[in-house]
Amino acid sequence: MNTLKSILFILVLLVLSACAPVSPAMETPAPLPTLTPAPVAIADSAGMDPAAVVETFYRWYIDYNSGPLARNALRDGVLVETGYLTAEYLARIDEALATFGAPGGAVDVILWAQDIPDSVEVLNVDREADRAQAEVATSFAGHKLVVDLQLIDGRWLITDIRPQIEETAGGPPPASQPTAVTPAVGDGSTAQPVTVDLGDGQLYRNEEYGFQITYPEGWAYRENRSEPGQPPIGPESLVLNVMFMPQEWADAMDNRSGPPGPNTPVIAPFSLEVTVGSPETFRDAYTVATESEPMVINGVPGAREIDRFSDTLFILRYAVSHPGRPDVHLMLQDPISGFPDRLTDNEATVQQFAAMVETLEFLD
Repeated sequence: MNTLKSILFILVLLVLSACAPVSPAMETPAPLPTLTPAPVAIADSAGMDPAAVVETFYRWYIDYNSGPLARNALRDGVLVETGYLTAEYLARIDEALATFGAPGGAVDVILWAQDIPDSVEVLNVDREADRAQAEVATSFAGHKLVVDLQLIDGRWLITDIRPQIEETAGGPPPASQPTAVTPAVGDGSTAQPVTVDLGDGQLYRNEEYGFQITYPEGWAYRENRSEPGQPPIGPESLVLNVMFMPQEWADAMDNRSGPPGPNTPVIAPFSLEVTVGSPETFRDAYTVATESEPMVINGVPGAREIDRFSDTLFILRYAVSHPGRPDVHLMLQDPISGFPDRLTDNEATVQQFAAMVETLEFLD
């Protein structure tokens, strides 16, 4: 999924152009050439093993994004032309770019880095039947990726790419007694409980999946549903994504037309996702949490998790299952707390979302 996204809606160029003084007549400069996507020249993957698929794809990707023309495969929308990624994974990438702003911006979801490495190397491949997982190292010191592949119609296709998170000494955090949910700001550590006024509040109620939640006064929500015959919104088990955000963010999102450009302000709404299936299916829909601790959300046992991309970047999420419907699971995600650029001037908004999580209630 998905950013990864700082929330800015100031149309600086328009303001500057409106306020600029009138200049004397000048000779009109020649227009700059328009960049067009470069042809996708990549070897046919037929007959390649998983390691060769990963190495070939990354050689092409690095070459495409390097050089003086400043091309960007995410922005140009050419990944689909390679034939190396599954349609489902491409749809998840497109959804992430549409939701979080400029492709190729702060986080590149193919490289999970801000710069382009010189090279990549496949260190190891674990293969079982029609599934494979490759461990990849880039030329950046200590930077590794995990690439999942699936054998489909005789070809190995990439189904997911994520950063490899090294376990800290001592392993995962020890289990503790459940605690009330508290917002985490800045570093992923548990903060002290904060009393936040949601105003009169507004109720989002979903009878189909049996829950309701109160979101702050002055906020809005947008829904994405999994519909037959339509592109998937994520893994097959993901049936509903509800994005919650201040009204001004929603207005900016609604007024945006076409794919975001390289300078498009990023919109990173909070989200509530519903998956249907077994607990194992629910966990398979998300990357393994780097850190996790049990907690209670309005009387229901759940977990507070950190999905860490690096030492300084992470997504905070809250996982909980419907106590009366064992096949319904909810994941609430905060994509702001773990991104310093996004967090600036949005501390109060993060605290509002944390208070909102506490109002989650399951229906009989």
